[in-house]
Amino acid sequence: MVNASGVVPGPVKDVNGVVDNTPDSLDVARMARPVAGSTRVGDNPVLFLVGNSTMRTGTLGNGNSGQWGWGYFMPDHFDRSKITVENHALGGMSSRTFYNKLWADVVKGIRPGDWVIIELGHNDNGPYDSGRARASIPGIGNDSLCVTIQETGVQEKVYTFGEYMRRMIGDVKSRGGNPILFSLTPRNAWDDADSTVITRVNGTYGLWSSQVAEAEQIPFIDLNDITAVKYERFGKEKVKSQMFYRDRIHTSEYGARINAESAAEGIRACKGLALAQYLLPERVDTVPGIVRAGDGPTVFVVGRGADGPTPRAFIESGKWERVYNSLRPGDKVCIRFDEAYNPDIDTDENSFMLPGHGDESKVYKLPRSGRYRVVYTYGWYIRKLVQDCAERGAEADL
Repeated sequence: MVNASGVVPGPVKDVNGVVDNTPDSLDVARMARPVAGSTRVGDNPVLFLVGNSTMRTGTLGNGNSGQWGWGYFMPDHFDRSKITVENHALGGMSSRTFYNKLWADVVKGIRPGDWVIIELGHNDNGPYDSGRARASIPGIGNDSLCVTIQETGVQEKVYTFGEYMRRMIGDVKSRGGNPILFSLTPRNAWDDADSTVITRVNGTYGLWSSQVAEAEQIPFIDLNDITAVKYERFGKEKVKSQMFYRDRIHTSEYGARINAESAAEGIRACKGLALAQYLLPERVDTVPGIVRAGDGPTVFVVGRGADGPTPRAFIESGKWERVYNSLRPGDKVCIRFDEAYNPDIDTDENSFMLPGHGDESKVYKLPRSGRYRVVYTYGWYIRKLVQDCAERGAEADL
């Protein structure tokens, strides 16, 4: 079937400008991703996450590439005694390839009362019939196209992005579950070189997801806009250096945490969405015992001498977040860290930094915890503190 003009439209142009090196190894994926429904506690519901590398932390899900997906941090926003969160996303998946290769396994685990968040579209571009052959037909219509994959000779019928969404929604509903469509996470892309506005996807996948959601009478959450508004407040420098890792689409751990927070905010703000009852109470962690003198500025002193901690340890321990959340315009932050204090990673994996002031970084497997972590230079962490102060309207004093 083709559209009214008699022509099936070509696939969406790839504007991401990155090379996706995530292996499409389904054997590895099946070992690393949970069996659908396996985390269920008693009769509690399960929240299934369906997406791609922006939701998943690489094929193995462990951060060994330095790129993190927001699905990894979603369990932190829910009461685990009432609901469990399963991240079924896999890097490189489009709506078409997820539906064809992974969706059936997810559906098997859905029970009445479960929830399914679907955030797809990042990879729905490229050719229909060669290479990864993962493109869906643009739009939400009933167009379809029969193709023969050039490399394998396999024949396949390709549908629109909207049709793949409708099929997934129908499958969830048929199992008694509750589907929710999300728009894509924003890229580090601005409307033009001088713009302070993040480029939205509200003319393509965001629009199409919202249209399908409206027609199917299910919730739609504009994750793209929620996070983009934050990026615009952060500014280009902070977004580039802190929110992304290696390219303009895959987030760092910091960026993934922001997207997870945005997802929770969207769920909480969506009128009548019963999933919100499973969220943990909103909590803003601030420095305890602050006594402000009227509307005047407050001075914060962070850091210590040669006995630590390093700026990395201060940030990753959560101490900086408490200061950050406490800042008001006009406040002053005196940053006092000893650059000479830099323990070996085997001695103190939580305080170790790369030496120097550049933008270098390296992914380490921490010797004691076994967790992968991106470690930056001393100067990078100091710049982060300064950028965060500026974003909050506070003055950093080095």
